[in-house]
This record gives sequence, C-alpha cells and structure tokens, in this order.
Amino acid sequence: MKYLLADENIASVQADVAIGFMAEASDPQSPAVQRWSHLTDGLVADLVRRDEFRGDRRSTALIHKPARLAADRLMLVGCGAPAKLTLANVRDAAGAAWRKLRVSGVRSLVAGIPEGFDADRGVRAVVEGV
Repeated sequence: MKYLLADENIASVQADVAIGFMAEASDPQSPAVQRWSHLTDGLVADLVRRDEFRGDRRSTALIHKPARLAADRLMLVGCGAPAKLTLANVRDAAGAAWRKLRVSGVRSLVAGIPEGFDADRGVRAVVEGV
C-alpha cells in the first residue's frame, strides 16, 4: 500500500482513491458541500439534496471517476457535526473509509486533512484511522 497524505490540493494527486472528509451538511449550498461538488461536477450536492449523503459520522459515499480529481475514485466520509469536529472524529472517519476500501484492491490513496487542523496532528489522526 502506498500512502500519500496532503494538507492541500489533493485534486492533483494521482491515486486509486482520494479520501475526502466532510462534516454534516444538509444544505447543498454549504461551503463543505460546494467544495466537493466543484470537484465532482455537482455530484456531491446532488447526493446531499437526495439525502443519500450528508456527512453523518462514519457515513461514506464512493464516487467513481470524479471530474476534477486525478484520483480514480473519491470516497467521501462523514465526520459528524461541525461543532464537534475533533481529531478523534477524523480518526474514526478515516477508519470507516478504510474498512470500505480495503476489500476493493486499493493500492494507493490520498487523504486531505480537514480544515482547522494543523498538518502534523491531522496526518497522525488519518494514519491512525487507516
């Protein structure tokens, strides 16, 4: 397994899967939803609008061939309520994503650090979760 953890611009990193962390959002126009929607030509906003993915803790959504990502797939994983976003939630979310991905033959992945966390602690939480 090849790991590459980036704290910015995961869109340009080639990997089998990009893991994107998202706090709960029920509004398709929220900043968190719009960030990922931009990279998927609106697919994430559609998922939120249809209540298929809202960023609930440990929830996941797998998007194949995301439009503006170099990775082959985007695994969105929910971190729960934005007000309660902690490194423990990030670690749990990374673990939830990995449990879904490990059976699919993933050889490389990239994971962005959620906004608001310093790189060292964010990387540690992601690695511990995976």
